[in-house]
Amino acid sequence: MRSALLPALLACCLAGVAPAAAFGEPAWVHDSPVSEQSSGYLPCAGTSGGALDEVLPSIDYAEAFIDLAAAPPLGGVQLVRIQWFATGGDYCLEQGGTGAAIEIITPPGVELALDAENPALCGFDILQDASVCPVTTLPGDYGGTLVADARSGQPRLWPVTDGLNKTRLIVPVRLRRPVASFGRSAERRCNALPCPPDQSGDRVQFAVRFVPGAGGTPSAPLVSTVGLLGGSGGQNGSGGPGGGARLLARKPPARIRQARLRRGLTLRVRVPAGATARAILKSGSRVLASASRRARSAGTLTLRLKGRRRALRALGGRTRTARLTVRVNGPGQAAQRQIASIRVIP
Repeated sequence: MRSALLPALLACCLAGVAPAAAFGEPAWVHDSPVSEQSSGYLPCAGTSGGALDEVLPSIDYAEAFIDLAAAPPLGGVQLVRIQWFATGGDYCLEQGGTGAAIEIITPPGVELALDAENPALCGFDILQDASVCPVTTLPGDYGGTLVADARSGQPRLWPVTDGLNKTRLIVPVRLRRPVASFGRSAERRCNALPCPPDQSGDRVQFAVRFVPGAGGTPSAPLVSTVGLLGGSGGQNGSGGPGGGARLLARKPPARIRQARLRRGLTLRVRVPAGATARAILKSGSRVLASASRRARSAGTLTLRLKGRRRALRALGGRTRTARLTVRVNGPGQAAQRQIASIRVIP
């Protein structure tokens, strides 16, 4: 990692193509031939290593969230993620804890899409869905962007959880041109490192380095990549011609109580004749409400999302940020999509 970058971030912390996974419904899928990768045992900072003074960090496949029925159009957003963990847990807690530096390298014509409507998400255990996570972006070493943990208000390395409760970071990328690399392009390495963006085979690359405690020596980067699928048709989410930002006739509420969601959230969606509109509200991977209708004529279609009682009960008494996705598939037209965040409160 660039000599000036990793120490600065550490200072803040102290302060051939594998067969594509089969999928039908929207799902997290991967197309890398390499599954789990380990950095090997790293001695905790200030120690010589040993059974209780070393950590074994690893990463899983990079993945993309792909919906074959509604691939993001030109200007649309696709979600990608990486997961990491330490076998047996983090044995360097007494030395300040193991940290992970996550760099994402996007191919030409694909860019990070971090904004209010498309936040990063993070998760730290299997009992809770990934939720909206503040991040800070910094220049990376391999032509990409370092995405740092900003939950404390300062950029930090990400914590490392155990093999059961894997840490995961989900980031949105925007497709400024058609990309169809998922399951079609080979995963590459350039001298065991990430490749330059224009040599990636149109794949998103994640480079992950681990630091075993404050002042520890960073590991070599572990690299995993995933292909993308989408970017055809009209604009999405930018207010341009046919833009997904114009799908909803009125802005959805910024927050909604669980009781009101049980009664139903009404959305009015602009549609062409013969189109099908579908809306889904999710907290992480949990579906809170969904609805779909087909329009006989062009105009405004009403969708009513009624909250699923079991899913809402699973949220407990905490306020959660949910992701509302509205898709319109018109005959002979590229799918359009609009995404918004809604806070679901008890």
